[in-house]
This record gives sequence, C-alpha cells and structure tokens, in this order.
Amino acid sequence: MNLYYLINYVIYLFLDVFRRIPVLRIVKDVSPILRKYKIKLLRQEGMKIGENTIIYDCRLYKPQLIEIGNNYVITPNVCILVHDASYGLFWAK
Repeated sequence: MNLYYLINYVIYLFLDVFRRIPVLRIVKDVSPILRKYKIKLLRQEGMKIGENTIIYDCRLYKPQLIEIGNNYVITPNVCILVHDASYGLFWAK
C-alpha cells in the first residue's frame, strides 16, 4: 500500500467520523485544508489537476493516468476508473 492510499484512507476515516458527531462540526473549517493536502498528494502521484478544482472523498484508481481541468468539482462517492478489461472485445481477431 503506497503512501497516497494510506493518507487518503486516514482522511476518509477522519471526515467520516466527524460527520457523524453533530457536536464536532468544527471539522467543516478543517476539511478545506485536508482537501488541499489531498490535491497536493495527488499531484505528487502524477495526476494533472487544474486550478480551482475541488476533490471530495472519492476513489481514484491509477491517479497518474487522470487529468482534470480547471474549475471542476469531484463529489463524494465518485469512482473514477481509467481502464478496464474489455480491450479483448476490440482487439481480438
């Protein structure tokens, strides 16, 4: 398990726990900082992310193959797949 997936999982657990506890809604002030850190980690993994882009809790497989432009929002519970196993349908002879 590489560092990105470990940190992503910790951030996910952190936000999930604090969403369920109404008293600790202070996390809303912290979550933009965590999102910026997550974007920084994704860029280090090789993902190309434009300016003014927000990425919430989502699953990104092979981030080095993903490119997102400017002014996008990736919402929670989104799963971005960059490949699949159906190439045999098109290339098989």
